[in-house]
Amino acid sequence: MSSWSTPKRYVALRSSKVQVVTGCCALQYHKWKEGGTTIPLVDVVDSFQVLWSNQGNQGILSTPSRQQLENDFGTHVDTDVVKQILEKGKEQTGKAVASGMVATNQSKGSFAVDTKGKSLSGVQSGGGRVKIRRQDKQSSGSLSHVLSLSSATPPLTPDAMPDTVVLGGGIIGLSTAYYLAQLSRESGTEHTIHIVEPCPQLFSSASGKAGGFLAKDWFNPTMAPLGDLSFRLHRELAEKHNGRARWGYSPSISYSLDRNGSVKGDSDVESERDLDSEPPLTPRSEHRSVEGEQEVREEAGSNGYTAGQTNTTEAVPRHHRKKSAAGEDWMESGESRLAAAEQRIAEAVAASTAAAEAEEERPVGAGAEEQAAAELAQANADAEMAALAKEDAAAADLAKLDEPFWLRTKPHTVQAISDKTTTAQCNPHQLCEFLLDSCLAMGVRLHHPAQATRLFHSDAKDPSSQTMLEITCISRTSVGRTIRTGCYNVACDSLVIAAGCWTPDAFSAFFPNAPRRPPIDRHAGFSLRVHSRHWKPAPPSAAEPYPGPCHAIFTSDPSGFSPELFTRVGSELWIGGLNDAELALPADPMDAQPDPEAVERMLAVGRELCGEDIEVIDSGVCFRPVTPSRKPVISRVGEERLGGGVVPRARPGADVPGGVYVAAGHGPWGISMSLGTGLVVSEMILGRETSADVKTLGKW
Repeated sequence: MSSWSTPKRYVALRSSKVQVVTGCCALQYHKWKEGGTTIPLVDVVDSFQVLWSNQGNQGILSTPSRQQLENDFGTHVDTDVVKQILEKGKEQTGKAVASGMVATNQSKGSFAVDTKGKSLSGVQSGGGRVKIRRQDKQSSGSLSHVLSLSSATPPLTPDAMPDTVVLGGGIIGLSTAYYLAQLSRESGTEHTIHIVEPCPQLFSSASGKAGGFLAKDWFNPTMAPLGDLSFRLHRELAEKHNGRARWGYSPSISYSLDRNGSVKGDSDVESERDLDSEPPLTPRSEHRSVEGEQEVREEAGSNGYTAGQTNTTEAVPRHHRKKSAAGEDWMESGESRLAAAEQRIAEAVAASTAAAEAEEERPVGAGAEEQAAAELAQANADAEMAALAKEDAAAADLAKLDEPFWLRTKPHTVQAISDKTTTAQCNPHQLCEFLLDSCLAMGVRLHHPAQATRLFHSDAKDPSSQTMLEITCISRTSVGRTIRTGCYNVACDSLVIAAGCWTPDAFSAFFPNAPRRPPIDRHAGFSLRVHSRHWKPAPPSAAEPYPGPCHAIFTSDPSGFSPELFTRVGSELWIGGLNDAELALPADPMDAQPDPEAVERMLAVGRELCGEDIEVIDSGVCFRPVTPSRKPVISRVGEERLGGGVVPRARPGADVPGGVYVAAGHGPWGISMSLGTGLVVSEMILGRETSADVKTLGKW
């Protein structure tokens, strides 16, 4: 066992069996400690949980990592650690003060052990002490037992330990916690980081269901620095942690697809269909007309968003509507990546046209030498490629993988709009899993499912005292009702609100008198994950893994939406692009269900472009957070914008600015910009200069 160089306190919370009174449990413990080796450990503690504090007796207790237990006890096995605490620790008994529980790591398992198959009784938090409650059948009160093993070193002042709470366990919140923990560790700073996530199912909205398309330079000037930074971080993270195998990271090539071109069937027989002359690809298309629609824009919601309403007797579903005469559809207002793709196509066409016009204006005979040199260079390049193909067929085959060979269209119908250096692909759900695992390994504490309910001062009479945050544990019943199961408090110097579409509600819950809340609205997007026999790359774990890139296809559909198809390393295709700006935002993202008709429309596109025999893995709907400016909000919020009340402030000596931070509203670029956003917000929290200029993204 290594020596403790910093003050620490470990406790083993224990409760007696329900049928045994407290005195008997204590008696068994003392007999066992005095050498009663025949007494089973199960008779000493019915259930227990190992917690720790790095601030001595004054610190807030939390679950230690395996590495922490190995360093201090020489083992991470729960029962062995508890035996050491039972043998060497000091017993403390006191009155329980409030109901609640300590959050545990549900994704990786916690250090709680239940030797009888029963759950841990309620854990209390009050006055810096954590206790375990048991209802004693022979007494009217509830008693607790705490076994504490502390280091001999005097405790450090709590002022030196900053505490940050991140609201939202999606990819933006996880990225923030990840880089904050990493930067703190690199600087040797003790920093307590909490993630609070209320949804019972992690990554149940955009963070787990989005396409995972990554871009380097598809952004407007205000977002370009953050986009470039984040793309680089995605690549570096994948290179360092084998991202191709762990979360499907891969370079990708993007293409624009002209659906007017011929479509190959599974037998490669060309079809002569004129897709633009066909009705919308939906079984119900023949029952309603969308020609000549006149959309009426009206105010909808508190953030000034507009919503379309047709003047037809039977309203056309929102995801059926075509672009309005004003051109204010979702495509051009920024909720889709197609706008960026089309811009890149337009730039390429403009450059080609300009070059052709310049060539026509040149005098006859001018540039003959340059032309001859260019033709010679091209001939040499062609000869080298032919020689390469002849000498090394494998290299030629590898080059062919750059093309979307799985697409059931003729080659001339696709046009490359990016190369492997500027776009990439990942599986966002798997990336979130990696980030969460990494956060927990670095000591970040996950509270799930739980809600942050209120801010208050540790001393109600002293506004300058430590800001505390109450966390309420919640559970969902079999009928879908959310109930409160307890609460506890954590210190809060910095509060990060990164709750996606739910950010405005979270902000208003803490700062109801703020003159303006973050102008973030929701934009629902439907998606499919499918298998196709034409896309079956060998996995990274195979003896000969697939060596090529992934592909992104951007196209249009005559029914009025713009499909996106992304291949993934894991032998699946993601199909999306069908959106609904008016679908109501549920309180719980698990309650969101995709529209069957929307699913059928995307499936029709998938069958046409990928083969009739595609197999649906699942379908989903996720809500992207969007702003009126179509730029994310990444900002430290000044106190004058919070409207008074209790505001997180850094304790003296914490060496951080403290306060409230907002990070949300990325629209279709949340996955792509996640890592850059997390790094920048972490640098803000630590009071450092940010790695990308995001000053213009802080205005709302």
